Amino acid sequence: MGEMGDRSRRDGLNFSRLVELERERMRNAILRAKTADALAAWFLRFCADATSGGSLTAMREDGDRVRKFIFNSRNFERFQNLCLFALVSYGSGDQKTNSGGNK
Repeated sequence: MGEMGDRSRRDGLNFSRLVELERERMRNAILRAKTADALAAWFLRFCADATSGGSLTAMREDGDRVRKFIFNSRNFERFQNLCLFALVSYGSGDQKTNSGGNK
């Protein structure tokens, strides 16, 4: 989000539109994942990109449980729905913060 805010200010682009496009790209990637392995791979790439290779608190504190959930193929639909829910739960109020107050 920070990178999109920087890009919108630098290039004079609409931050809300950039966020909308990124959300749609992510939603499509989540829905295109047809197997548990594909969804896990997408999620792990997302986490690595989002944290710049750093660790996530949830993985440090309860990593074994998270790994068991993500890599259990019986949880595929649950995991896919959880990813989609997280995507739609990130509200527009959060966008204002990341865009420097510009909507």
